[in-house]
Amino acid sequence: MESNEKQQPVTYVDGLGYLPATPKLTERRSLTLRYHLVILSTMLVMGLWLVLFSPFQILAARMDLSQPDGQMLARILTLLCSYLPACLVLWLCGGRSKGVLGLKKAIGIRYGYSLGIGLGISAVAKLLTDLGLWMMSSFTPLYYEQEAAPLPENFGSLMLELIALVLLPSVLEEFFFRGLVIGRLKEYGELVAVLVSAVLYAVLSPRLDLVVCRLFLGLALGLFRLRSFSVLVPTLVSIAVNLVWLFLAWLSLPWYLFSVLLLLLLGMGSVALWSMRHTRAFQNRDRDTNLTNRAKINLLVTNFFFWILVVIGMLCLITQIQIIG
Repeated sequence: MESNEKQQPVTYVDGLGYLPATPKLTERRSLTLRYHLVILSTMLVMGLWLVLFSPFQILAARMDLSQPDGQMLARILTLLCSYLPACLVLWLCGGRSKGVLGLKKAIGIRYGYSLGIGLGISAVAKLLTDLGLWMMSSFTPLYYEQEAAPLPENFGSLMLELIALVLLPSVLEEFFFRGLVIGRLKEYGELVAVLVSAVLYAVLSPRLDLVVCRLFLGLALGLFRLRSFSVLVPTLVSIAVNLVWLFLAWLSLPWYLFSVLLLLLLGMGSVALWSMRHTRAFQNRDRDTNLTNRAKINLLVTNFFFWILVVIGMLCLITQIQIIG
């Protein structure tokens, strides 16, 4: 006689046989699967970028374009071919696809506050990065040369640079990290969702000097995503931040420092105004789950370093493979 009752998940305990799985163990398994899905999708982006960028550079060089324009075109093609498959995988394999991205009308935080806070946080992170690189070059034998965006030669070069460095990265990264990654993890708590998206966002930094900036900015963008219930707010902030820093890179040093100071003042004012009008704006709104935030973060670190070791092992194994005949 078949039972209409839904069977509970079971687990095996030594000496006791099979017992019904506890809610804590069930949530741990579910969160582990989500972590694996998110990390593998991020690794897919990184792998496709490393594999496809050089062929697209060669293709752009054969189109009789200047070297800067060829680099920008190769970057555009690589971004599209890297993020779109990863977004599709994360969209289809996670379940509950409807409403993951959060394309609702932005509520809860105004665009002005989020824009000011984003620019201010990026200025703080940029100053910390510049200070750290200066100390590294002054007191250690190590030296890292910061890359600067090339000055456009004409209007076409300017448009290519804006698309490759400002518009396309912001849209694709925000839909992936703030839309899909946070959408898959926010049911396990706001802290976990924002932290995971920010860490992975920093790991995929195209340059070493942008890691700290992307980590700080990723935390702010994740907060904007949760407080606005929309991915459109962090997308707009990301576009504005990338555009501002692209233009600041073309300025001389006095004007650059003056602009950074203005961004810091703008960020401080935005934080003060938003905190005064919304007293719980920066408060963590996690709901009760079966796992503590500490357990969720420990699980994230464990899974992250597991995949790092897997990748390192595969790379070491590939170098030892010899094809005979």
